[in-house]
Amino acid sequence: MSSENENLAKSKSLVWLYSGIGVVLSFVILVVLNLIVSTSIPVKLDLTEDKVHTLSKGTKDLLSGLDTPVVMSFFVSKDKDNMPPELIPFTKRVESLLKQYERGANNQSIEIERVDPTPDSEAEDRAKLNNLQEIPGRMNEPAYLGLTVTCLDRKSTIPFIHPQREQMLEYDISRAIVEVTRESSPKVGIISALPVQGGPASPFPQPGQGQQNRPWQFYTQLKRDYDPDPTEFGSNLVDLGMDVEEIPADMDVVLLIHPAGISDQAQFALDQFLLSGGQIIAFLDPFSAVAAQSQPQRQPQFGGAPQAPGIPTSSNMTKLLSAWGVS
Repeated sequence: MSSENENLAKSKSLVWLYSGIGVVLSFVILVVLNLIVSTSIPVKLDLTEDKVHTLSKGTKDLLSGLDTPVVMSFFVSKDKDNMPPELIPFTKRVESLLKQYERGANNQSIEIERVDPTPDSEAEDRAKLNNLQEIPGRMNEPAYLGLTVTCLDRKSTIPFIHPQREQMLEYDISRAIVEVTRESSPKVGIISALPVQGGPASPFPQPGQGQQNRPWQFYTQLKRDYDPDPTEFGSNLVDLGMDVEEIPADMDVVLLIHPAGISDQAQFALDQFLLSGGQIIAFLDPFSAVAAQSQPQRQPQFGGAPQAPGIPTSSNMTKLLSAWGVS
């Protein structure tokens, strides 16, 4: 019984660890990928006393390049008796940030629309149609604090502007502008030995572990940002596999995420892709805890011997890194 309890505690600890790793990896990949594909989305920490800062250079460059009108509809309930009091000063800071976007835009290409979705009004109907999140108000009426960004027939929505994401608010708004103004999405290839797209937690699931894993958080975010409707334009998020012979010429960037066991021909294809001007983001690990979890356990029904190896724990790619001058 104590052994079972220890295994259960270990499994819970690993779930927590992998969840934490997933959040960090999601943030790093999204930031670096957006920098590489030149979408000019800023990532900036707000260190000022009252958390009001000027726009980052990335946002300023984005705004200066706008040549199509963008409408930012700021849905905020003005009834101070109903709005949760902790949100009232925050809404003022959000509005101040939006004004900076309006002032910094090229040729007045950004218009800020302020919408007060009072109960049973057309404005509230708009908020609901845009799937904005209702906030429980003090007067038993819903309140709203959200944003829609529209350009021509394209729209991006922030259902609820959460105070806990205040330091990332400029990033969120600028990303929304990019989503509605970019002419095409970059094509992203993925090479990984790990089940980043979901699938079995392990090739050798233990009792109670046979369920399918969800796609990793960073993959879900990439899918949302770059591949929202693959049936319309074709997939922009492609699993290249560990044995790919040639990277497609229209690929903008390749993500290497613990490519343990990658074939020699795939490494040669990556080298040629890089030499031809392609971009690669590599996440290599001398010892992957996730891969280690995939290793088979010795089971009595198989004579105490594992059936097959799991995912290799090391993805150093020493030969290729040496050729690239990376140590």
